[in-house]
Amino acid sequence: MGEVPERSSARQPTTWRYVGVAAAAALAASSWGSGSRPVLHTRILWPGLSPSAETGGSPLAATISIAAMAVLLLAWWQLRTARLTERWWWVTAALWFAPLLASVPLYSRDLYSYAAQGALWAEGLSPYEHGVRDLASDWRESTAPTWLDTPAPYGPVWLLIARGAASLAGDRLWLALLLLRLVAVVGVVVMAWAVSDVAHRVGSSRRSAAWLAVAAPLVGAHYVSGAHNDAVMVAAVVAGFALALRRLLVPAVVVVALGAMVKVTAVVALPFIALIWARHLTAVRLSSDDASDLAESWRVPLRPREVLSGLALTGVTAAIPMALVSRASGLGFAWLNPGATPGRNEQWTSLPTGLGMAIGAVGHVLGRPEWRDSAISVARVIGLVLLAVILVLVWLAVAKPAGDGAPLEAAGAEVVAAERARVVRAAGWALLAVIVLAPVFLGWYFLWALPLFAATLGTGSLAHGLERWLPVAVTVLCFAQLPDGYSLGLTTTAIGVPIAVAAAVVLAWRGLRWSRRVEWSGILDLSRPLTAGPMRNDGRVRQRPSPSDPGSGFPGAGAGWATTATDVPRRRTRRGWLLVALPVLALLAFAVWAVTARIAEDDVTAHGDMMSRIDDVERQFPPLGSSSRPPCGITDEGWAELTWGALTGPSVDDIETWLRAFGWQRGVPEGGTAVLYTFEDGRELTARVSPPNGDIGVRLTATSAANSLACLLH
Repeated sequence: MGEVPERSSARQPTTWRYVGVAAAAALAASSWGSGSRPVLHTRILWPGLSPSAETGGSPLAATISIAAMAVLLLAWWQLRTARLTERWWWVTAALWFAPLLASVPLYSRDLYSYAAQGALWAEGLSPYEHGVRDLASDWRESTAPTWLDTPAPYGPVWLLIARGAASLAGDRLWLALLLLRLVAVVGVVVMAWAVSDVAHRVGSSRRSAAWLAVAAPLVGAHYVSGAHNDAVMVAAVVAGFALALRRLLVPAVVVVALGAMVKVTAVVALPFIALIWARHLTAVRLSSDDASDLAESWRVPLRPREVLSGLALTGVTAAIPMALVSRASGLGFAWLNPGATPGRNEQWTSLPTGLGMAIGAVGHVLGRPEWRDSAISVARVIGLVLLAVILVLVWLAVAKPAGDGAPLEAAGAEVVAAERARVVRAAGWALLAVIVLAPVFLGWYFLWALPLFAATLGTGSLAHGLERWLPVAVTVLCFAQLPDGYSLGLTTTAIGVPIAVAAAVVLAWRGLRWSRRVEWSGILDLSRPLTAGPMRNDGRVRQRPSPSDPGSGFPGAGAGWATTATDVPRRRTRRGWLLVALPVLALLAFAVWAVTARIAEDDVTAHGDMMSRIDDVERQFPPLGSSSRPPCGITDEGWAELTWGALTGPSVDDIETWLRAFGWQRGVPEGGTAVLYTFEDGRELTARVSPPNGDIGVRLTATSAANSLACLLH
């Protein structure tokens, strides 16, 4: 294949190629004033016209960076329909991304944390037990504050890479950053090969796949300049599918397992690799060695024994390298539970977090600001439960026969390609579900799923929809972070939360509509499709032809589909609903229990903090008597009371003045009673200081709020 493009409707492809090169060069040059320099900016670097800012960086350089990215995207879009070779796109991507090798990290400071965590381990401290603050090096000064006290969420393979880079670099931070960036570039190269190979084996366009998955400016921004370790993880996932489709199943699983030891997200791909392994077992059962028999192994329904065997073989093959590397590294298996780290980041760009913020906003209007933290926690747990259900359904959908009405009476190679595309594309949908429902979403996370979708463009019933919205998503996400790494999701909450709520409503409506097509009664029957025919607007389902009907399109029944179909009411089933509903309800019940357990623990902690404050008052003004009660006792709220003598005790003003000196805020008085309040970890603490009454002097009554449901369950 040559590098010279054919004549096409795109205007002067070579001109747009070099327009992109100029834009990338401008982006790299401006990054030295707008990107993430080793010295942190003291404030957000917004674009502007000033050449420099007292707080660090150059607003003018930030403006140039944004404009350069826009021009690079324009060049990319202008070449979308050009009839260009795959090699032409590879060369173009190399020309566009080469200048970014010399850029300051753009759109994120994660590269500094990678180097610091590697140096931390090189000093003999486990990155899973220590934050970067414990690093005896000035590299910690370049790390984002988020990571100073946070253990590393990455797997041992990546930490070994980071440690190697830090050890080779010595005290030279720039060299460590360059070495880690080169590792990410190797990931991009491997991903480019794997996307091309997968596209070839599923009958998709390798040229379109290269345009979308390799040459997209989002790849250069986050995998080359930002040098995110996601590039290595995604390369391992796509390479795993390429090897599996070549029937190199053990190497495929090992490669994906190594990717999971970079970022644990890669484990989502393993069940889909297991389906390819199950197809191999089917071929062995059918003694299929030639092309026609291979097609038959992809045409016939899978048997439960083959699926279970495929899952078992995949699980064992993945577990061996994971156990060996974890043990050899000396870090253990802490990398399998990185969930606590991303939870520190609260942005509406994560759908569950956005819904939790919406509930928190309602609570703020109603005077209950403590709703926010609880709502976000609950929404995230529900999101993870829903994610587990969706992942199972996506996997079942591809393990069972296609339910989109596509006949399998086609040439052997076409059958194999179509069924392979279903598996790869389903893995893309699974990763997209992880992206949407995870507690945190950042722009480069979209690149987890993009290569798998790009490799299957033009296949499946949703091909045209994917071709429309994937490039649009790439374009929007190129501007999701400012050049210095600040996420715009933090400052667009007022706009973003309504968008998240609207998106959740639309997705819920589409999900419920889709669920009416699911054959719940045969959910575990691998010989039946997951869904019935297309749903009509009147709630009726288009009946699928029977294999015995002439013209049904099934093997042995004549060619083509029946030209007529009967609209029949959707059959209601109960047993299938129970098979799905009971586990879902059990998961939801466990989620409620887990969340309320955390809320109860926080309530107890808030009460302990309140008692510490009351002890300070007691030492300052020794009372005649005191009493207290923990939360969830006679009443839900925690309670403490101090009483002084009428003649010897302090006055109401003395107590109020002392409390206000320590951060308590004055509330609305209740008669002669002074009311003060403060917040501790989102919990409201209230203090009422009552005036003397007869022989009883001033009384201080403090309460800490507690959740009624948490009290009931715990």
